[in-house]
Amino acid sequence: MFTGDVDREALIKPASVAAAILTAIMASEDVQLTDIHVRPRRELSW
Repeated sequence: MFTGDVDREALIKPASVAAAILTAIMASEDVQLTDIHVRPRRELSW
């Protein structure tokens, strides 16, 4: 997926993505989630 040297510490951890998905799945029935964006706190440039 990446070429060259990538600082893996700057990438989103799989557990963080899983937590976001669980939050969406566990939302109460009166909530409609239409967009979910999961991004690193800082922009990465290669």
